[in-house]
Amino acid sequence: MIPIRMKAGKGELLAIKTDKFKTEALTLSMPFPMDQRRARLSNLLFNTIRRGCRKYPDIASLSRTLDDLY
Repeated sequence: MIPIRMKAGKGELLAIKTDKFKTEALTLSMPFPMDQRRARLSNLLFNTIRRGCRKYPDIASLSRTLDDLY
């Protein structure tokens, strides 16, 4: 694996080149100012994602379905 660092706006991009995997992934992490409203919305969003939906009521059933799609 060869890490490559590049300037990206005010931040930095880290790319890791490898032939080990047959798929690609992109993860984006960035800080943003947290106020009371954003904290409530973030908490609501994460709890909703964790709970799932009617078809996939928990993370295990959602993960199984995602594995089947792969």
